[in-house]
Amino acid sequence: MKEIYRVLKPDSPFVILDTNHDSTGIEFSTMRNGIPGKKYTYGESRQEWLHIQNQEDLILHDFHWPMSMYQELLKEVGFREIEQLEPTLRDIPDEELKIIEQKHEFNQWKNEWNYPPFVIYRSIKPTQE
Repeated sequence: MKEIYRVLKPDSPFVILDTNHDSTGIEFSTMRNGIPGKKYTYGESRQEWLHIQNQEDLILHDFHWPMSMYQELLKEVGFREIEQLEPTLRDIPDEELKIIEQKHEFNQWKNEWNYPPFVIYRSIKPTQE
């Protein structure tokens, strides 16, 4: 994180996308991270299953990082205006969602309506340190 901060120009945004640890074990249309009902600890190894149409799931090996860790690291290295977003499908305007569904020929959503599969962190490298 320090190296990213170092090479970014002042006033530059930095965005992180990660699976939402509060949604661990919940089945989504395109993925599931972790085993349902299992409580993972800080840094514990965790598998993610990416559902690929007409193919076997792609299994990724990841680690369980609490959301607070990202907030703390971003602040510690100097990023400001840190935002944490946990969007669901309800956050996408209906017309925009229809366009996405038509473009990708997909509308078989599962728990994306009620649970955020991902967490997004937005931050800015300040002009002056």
